[in-house]
Amino acid sequence: MIKKELRDRMIEEVMSEFDFEKVHAFMVINEEKFYEGGNYYTPTVDDVKQVARGLLEDAFDTHQREPDFISTSVYNFTAEVTAEDGILELYYRPFSSRSYADDLEDE
Repeated sequence: MIKKELRDRMIEEVMSEFDFEKVHAFMVINEEKFYEGGNYYTPTVDDVKQVARGLLEDAFDTHQREPDFISTSVYNFTAEVTAEDGILELYYRPFSSRSYADDLEDE
């Protein structure tokens, strides 16, 4: 099991290299929303960072317990652990197959 200090350092490295401001600007322009408590809302940069950190923590911790585990996703973010070398990565993939537009039409 990898020590928490190493885990945290790896997550911080990914977080520091990821351009959250650019992703947030894209999300705002494209009116992407997060969902919480029965409501859709435009996330802030801090909201985006919080989601990303949670995904990275979950991906890393799950990979430690289940070595075959590779990735986890939420919204358009994916955190991935490379099985061979344990590299932790974060991706933002706009235009996922999940659309909230259909949900909004019902309101």
